[in-house]
Formats: sequence, structure tokens, C-alpha cells
Amino acid sequence: MTTAAPSELPPAARLQLMLMQSALSRAIQVAAKLNVATLIGDGSKSTDELAQATSTHAPSLERVLRFLAGHGIFQRGADGRWALTPMAACLKDGPGSLRPVALWQDQISPAREQMLYSVQTGNSAFEKVFGQSIFDWHHGHPDHAAIFNDAMTAHASNNHRSLVKAYDFSRFKTVVDVGGGHGALMTAILTANPGVRGVVFDLPQAIAGTTKKLEAAGLGGRCETIGGDFFESVPSGGDCYLMSHIIHDWDDARSLAIYRNIRKVMPAGGTLLTVEMLIPEGNDFATGLYLDMLMLVISPGGKERTLAEYRALYEQSGFTLTRAVPTATAISAVEGAPR
Repeated sequence: MTTAAPSELPPAARLQLMLMQSALSRAIQVAAKLNVATLIGDGSKSTDELAQATSTHAPSLERVLRFLAGHGIFQRGADGRWALTPMAACLKDGPGSLRPVALWQDQISPAREQMLYSVQTGNSAFEKVFGQSIFDWHHGHPDHAAIFNDAMTAHASNNHRSLVKAYDFSRFKTVVDVGGGHGALMTAILTANPGVRGVVFDLPQAIAGTTKKLEAAGLGGRCETIGGDFFESVPSGGDCYLMSHIIHDWDDARSLAIYRNIRKVMPAGGTLLTVEMLIPEGNDFATGLYLDMLMLVISPGGKERTLAEYRALYEQSGFTLTRAVPTATAISAVEGAPR
């Protein structure tokens, strides 16, 4: 029996299929919470073996795995045993795993269910559900914060590689990563550019342990970590100031506050880089449109922006947008120079 591809279905059938797509994300999250991919590993497992290892109902677990297999996630062999596909392997614990992303998406799913509230009010559905901003919530719930940080690192790993390949950092003496967190992006930049020095700047609690991670990567002598609040000030001394997935967290007023603090310390001839997903003009599809729906419900005022919107922010904060450098992934490096 053959089934038509979604693009070949009539409009009503395509829309009906889209209305059921939340089941896919939930099924992936269930598989991630049960750690099915790690249990299967490089071999294969029967449904009964997986059900016993995860304390689940075998027939129900099989239905979820069958559903995921229909989307290329897991595969069942002729012997009835389950094995990994390339996408399923991305859920296995280890370097580059996307399992933390799935776990974090599971955490915030109650906020996603309140999207209508955000559309009606312009306020954060996350704050409505959890009673605090996402940043305050993470500060008071370190276990959740750890999952969030792991998710951001996992989400960004492919983006970091694509950025370093697409953008030439070798021309800079010192790159300051504003909101650099655990230093994953800085590690990628410094590893690929031996002549560059770095500064990772973020809230003191956000960079706790960052120095040790940089030292473990052999970069301790080339990178400094500084704690502070980018709404108040940023460190001087860089000729490139970089922000990756920072500005999309904030509304225009707070974004301008960050940019203006960078402009205060930016030397003549310096470079500003905002690394984000750009929203296209018109009706074209972009991965950033999905992320924009996430920002709508978790961040008050946060959003993905068009290139024109970044140009306006740059001009209002004392910069000129010079170019946008695309990468092999969904992110772009929006470059600016001080005016």
C-alpha cells in the first residue's frame, strides 16, 4: 500500500495532517524522556526489552515507535527488533545529542498550549503558566536550568560549526561573546582561529564553570571569563562584539540598551555581529518562523526579526548594518560597524 506524500494531498487533507503534527513532537519527547535511543545503542532491541527497561506498557510503546518510524525516526527490522536511524541516533546520549533539546521542549510544553493568551495580550504564556519569567524560573530551579543550558548547547553545536566556516574571525584580535554562557561558541571560534583571543561575558551564574570548560579545551590561556549584566555595561577591549541568540530574547527597547552599551566601548573600526535566524519578507518558509512561535510564548517581547528590523535597531544604537552573512544552517551573521 502506498500513501501520498503530504505535498500531494488536497488542501483540506494537508491542513488536517498539520493539525495533528503536535503528536510528532510529543512522541519524540516521550522517546527522549525514556532514553530509548541510548538503550538501543548500536545494536537492536525488541519492544518487550525496551518496555522492561523503561517500565512502560509494551503495546503502547510499540505504537509510539511505529509512529516515529513512519517519520524516519527508529526502524523496525524484519525480525521485529528496533534499531536507530540517523535521526534517532541524534537522540542518543553523547556529544552533539539533541536529547536535551527534546527534554527542554517537553518542559515548556504547558506554555505552548497557552499561545492564544500571548496572542490576545502580547504577554508571555510562560509567565502565565509558571508565574515567573523563564530566566527567573531557571534561576530558582537549577535542575531545569541545567536541562535548558544543555539544550542550548546541543541546539547550537551545528550552528557554531556553520558560523565558523562561513565567517572569517581570523582578522580580529579579541572577540567578546556577549551572553556567551558556557563558552561553546567561543571554543569553536578560538579552536578554528589560533591567533584570536576571546572574552566570554554573561551573568555570574551563567558562566559558572565556563573557565574550567575553556581550560579543558586547551583555551584557558587565550580566553577570559567576565561576569556582569549586559543591560548595565559590557567589557571593553574587543574589536569584535558577538551575540548569538541573545537579541531574539528581548523587545526592541531592551535590545537597544544592549546594543548601545556595546557601542559605548566599540573602538573605531570595530565589528558588531548579531547571530540569529532571519525572518524573510513575504510568505517564504524559514526555520526561524518556528522559533518565532516559541519566542512568542516564552519571552515577553522576544521575537525573531527581519533584516530590515535589525537595520533599524543598528541605526538607532549607533551602528550601520554592513551585510548579512548566511551559513549552511538557518542562522546568519548580521554584521555592523560603528557610525
